[in-house]
Amino acid sequence: MVANGKPVAQLMYRHADGTVIALCLQSGTSGSEISNPEFKEQAINGFDFVSWNAAGANYVVIGPNRQSNLTAIAAFAAKEI
Repeated sequence: MVANGKPVAQLMYRHADGTVIALCLQSGTSGSEISNPEFKEQAINGFDFVSWNAAGANYVVIGPNRQSNLTAIAAFAAKEI
């Protein structure tokens, strides 16, 4: 995938009920590691997004509208990355 003219890596997970959650990452400009990233939540066209910046990259977790645990998924991903 490409966004804003830069390559994007995407990992996708499908729940048993068919719900798909994606983690996308793209190289960013920040060079420092952030231990407590600031999460930004937004909804666009029926999808919810939780994004943050850390360790020189931009990240976003994407799921269907009203997916209640996206911020928890993003926090777990941020901790593990």
